[in-house]
Amino acid sequence: MLSSLDPKQIIHSIASGDVGTIQSLKGIGPKTAQRVILDLKDKVLKIYDLSEISMPQHNISREEALSALEVLGYVRKNAEKVVDKIIKENPEAGVEILIKQALKNL
Repeated sequence: MLSSLDPKQIIHSIASGDVGTIQSLKGIGPKTAQRVILDLKDKVLKIYDLSEISMPQHNISREEALSALEVLGYVRKNAEKVVDKIIKENPEAGVEILIKQALKNL
């Protein structure tokens, strides 16, 4: 996991129950991703103060944008990188803006 994602991304994914991000890692399927989240979520939430971990505010917008990009035929990992970069630059971006910006960058 650490070879593919930043430790903060792993913590965010586990704490928020983001199965898609964990599943996107090589060698981890849907059942394993769910198991990782189930086993580690309570531990992660105990160890890390949620104020220290800036939880993504627009997780729903992010997921909707990623789903739309996948439907258009883009690879999820590539789309995730682009969408996350857009969210960093413009945290208030809605789904439409995320999709438009991502299409320009992909």
